Amino acid sequence: MPVQAEISVSADHQAFQICYRQDGLNGAVPVNAKALENGAYQITRTGKDKPLAVKKAEKNADGSYTVWMDKEIYSGTYDFTFPGITDLSQNANAVQPIKGLELQGKNPFLRVLPYLLVALAVLLVLLAFYLILLGLKKKKNVKTIKELFETQEVQVVEERHHVRAAVPATMNITLHIQTAGPRCIRCSWLCRAALLLVEAVFVMCILMTLNYPGSILRWK
Repeated sequence: MPVQAEISVSADHQAFQICYRQDGLNGAVPVNAKALENGAYQITRTGKDKPLAVKKAEKNADGSYTVWMDKEIYSGTYDFTFPGITDLSQNANAVQPIKGLELQGKNPFLRVLPYLLVALAVLLVLLAFYLILLGLKKKKNVKTIKELFETQEVQVVEERHHVRAAVPATMNITLHIQTAGPRCIRCSWLCRAALLLVEAVFVMCILMTLNYPGSILRWK
C-alpha cells in the first residue's frame, strides 16, 4: 500500500511539517531512517528545477517529521519527492511524490520589500540632491517674473532716455531768401526741436504768401 505525505508549513515559516499516512490506518505511519537524511527530501517550487536547501530533518514525538529549510518558506506551489523513504513493511512501500501542492507560507511581497525600501531610499536621496541643485541655480541665475518685468522696464526707460538725448532741445535755423533782384534776405532764429516741423511749415506758408520763388531753406 503506497505511503502518502501530509505537508504543512510551520508557524515560523522555517520548516515543513510532514506526516506519513496510509489509507485505513490512523496516525502516522513509521518509516525508515532515511527520513532523517537531508538528501531524502527533494523540494522545488513548481516550475523550477533548482531544489530548495534542506538544513536538517527531525522526528517528532507523534511520529511526524519536521524538515528545516535553509531559507524562509513563502506561499506558493511546491513539488516534493522522497527518494529512499519507505514504510517498515515487508513491501517497503515508497512515499508517493507530490506535484503542485499549494502551501501557505510567508507573504511573497515581503521577499522584495527590502529591495523596494533600498530603491525608495536611493530615489529620495536623488530627489533631495536635485532640489538642492535647483535651489542653488535659482539663487544664482533665475529671476522671478516680477524681476524680469522690472528689468525690461528699466531697459525701455534707458533706451527712451538715449533717444531723447540724441535730439537737441533747441536748434538754430538760418533762412536765406533770394528775391527777384540782387537783394538777399537772411533770417535767423532759435526754435525748439519739438516744434521744428510746425515752424518749418509756418515759414513755408509765409514764403508762398510773399511769392518769393527760389527760396532756399538751409539748416545750421
